[in-house]
Amino acid sequence: MQKVFHFLNTGNYSGAENVVVNIASLVPGYHHVYVSPDGEINEVLTEHGIEHLTIDSLSVRSLRAVVKRYHPDIVHAHDFTASLAAAVSAPYIHRYGGRVISHLHNNDPRLRQLSPLSVLYWLSLPAYDQVVVVSQAVIDETWFHRTLARRAKVVGNVVNTPWILAQSQRFTVPLIDVVVIGRLVPQKGLDRLLNLLAQVREELPDIQVALIGQGPLAASLDQQIKNLDLGHNVKRLGYQANPYPYLRAAKIGALLSRYEGFGIAVLEMELLGLPVVTTPVGGLKNLVNDQVGVASEDDAAIVTELIALLSDDDYRARKGRAAAAHANVVNDLDAFVARFQAIYGG
Repeated sequence: MQKVFHFLNTGNYSGAENVVVNIASLVPGYHHVYVSPDGEINEVLTEHGIEHLTIDSLSVRSLRAVVKRYHPDIVHAHDFTASLAAAVSAPYIHRYGGRVISHLHNNDPRLRQLSPLSVLYWLSLPAYDQVVVVSQAVIDETWFHRTLARRAKVVGNVVNTPWILAQSQRFTVPLIDVVVIGRLVPQKGLDRLLNLLAQVREELPDIQVALIGQGPLAASLDQQIKNLDLGHNVKRLGYQANPYPYLRAAKIGALLSRYEGFGIAVLEMELLGLPVVTTPVGGLKNLVNDQVGVASEDDAAIVTELIALLSDDDYRARKGRAAAAHANVVNDLDAFVARFQAIYGG
């Protein structure tokens, strides 16, 4: 059985990590090993029965040490840092018959313009046997999109629907109006969302919002919640190993990302029947339309949709049904498995 070693830069559990867990859980016929530092991911991997090889940090040296010890058949490097580290070791991996895959989960802004880091990745492309991207937007938004298009396969993300549905039933939480899930980083646009929620509260003073996730912006978001007097309305719940009961308890989902490779949290929301209010960036353009919520850059349109969804039960229910139906079409597990079996080969 071929050994696939998945290399990741952190021990966090977010979108890219979720995808790796799904690959390891859903793509049969391979021995999957998750290689990363310790962190939030530990509990998730234990629950899924995925082998975890821990490293202090991901670097050229640590990746090369793992490769030399275990000789994985496939080095699957997830995102930018892991890909560059794998590229340096590619000659050695190729000599013993291994292959290197670079998997970009995001339309990283560093790849949009000429910079030392983006040039490094461009120069590293010949080292990879395959490049995988999560949406066409990841290719289109790089300055070297013509070169990348010749090397990359687009494989949209999926989520493990039966597992999510089972997880959503594991415990019960109070009803929530709006659920937001994501790393507390500038990319997710949470500062903008809080400002707009303050406008929504003028019409719906008792709105209840659950903000799930942790990250470097935690303190500044707490201060913003205080400054906007949203303490009664917004509950910041931190990292949740199982966020799905909160999604099940919510009326709608929201995510105002500034950029997004795919938007796996939005797909999860829709699968649980939530209309979603978001921005039309990256892969989100393929997940959200006017039938399932709204994807807009206009603040007034976002506020109007949030109020409409929370005020009109029939309107919300209609969009929720459409969201679930759309998500089940997008979430093609069989196609996902077949694509990775073709990429891995053997």
